[in-house]
Formats: sequence, C-alpha cells, structure tokens
Amino acid sequence: MTVRLLSRKTAGITLATTLGAVPLGLGVLTTAQAAPPSGDDDMTTQSCSHSNSDKDKSGYGYVDADWLRYRVGPHPSCTSLGQAARRTKIYYHCFTFTDNDGTWTHGRIAGTNKQGWFKDSYLSDNGSMVKC
Repeated sequence: MTVRLLSRKTAGITLATTLGAVPLGLGVLTTAQAAPPSGDDDMTTQSCSHSNSDKDKSGYGYVDADWLRYRVGPHPSCTSLGQAARRTKIYYHCFTFTDNDGTWTHGRIAGTNKQGWFKDSYLSDNGSMVKC
C-alpha cells in the first residue's frame, strides 16, 4: 500500500510507505520501507520574500473586494498579515509579476503603517503601474 501525505498547497513532503507481508513457515515477516520524497513536481513552493520599495510616489487605489487579505509575499500561499475592507484606500509602492498568479502590488493601508502585498485583480484600478 502506498500512503501519500501532502502538506499545504502543493508544497509539501511526500511520504511513501510500502508494506509487504511474506509468509515464512509458521510466521509472517512484515517489512516496512520509507521511500525518499519524490520529484520536484511535489515540492513546488513559492517564494514569499520579494524586494519592494516605494517607487510609486503618487499611486493609490481602493480595495474592490469584500475583504482582501494582504500578505508578506506576492503569492496566495504566503502568510496573511490581515484584511482590508472594500473601499479601503491603499497607497501603492510598486508591483511584480508572478509565474502562476498574475500581478501583485506592494502597498500601505492609508492612515496606518500596515503594508504588504495585495493581489492586483482585487484593486479598483489593478494596482501600481510602477515595477518593483
């Protein structure tokens, strides 16, 4: 039997355990063998560290979703720092492209020191126009 355990999102550890029973006379010999993690396809991770700076000195927009999570990095698998309500003003710093998830803007919530990465498709004008 092969048991496969996957942790969060497709990034995780795969554990394959093979169990077999071999009859030997009056007893049964049971063997267990742990296989090493399989190939890179099971070990896909997204980097949550990405450089940013306040390059977009005049850009701002508004959250266009009921509650938008802002994150430590530009990927949905990155840790959420909090949520911003619809029509919350975001001062833009810069944006970046991701391989699988479109563009994200780094910004600060108006009237606070809270900042992080916001998914552009949930911002009123699709986020910053200045690349990080």
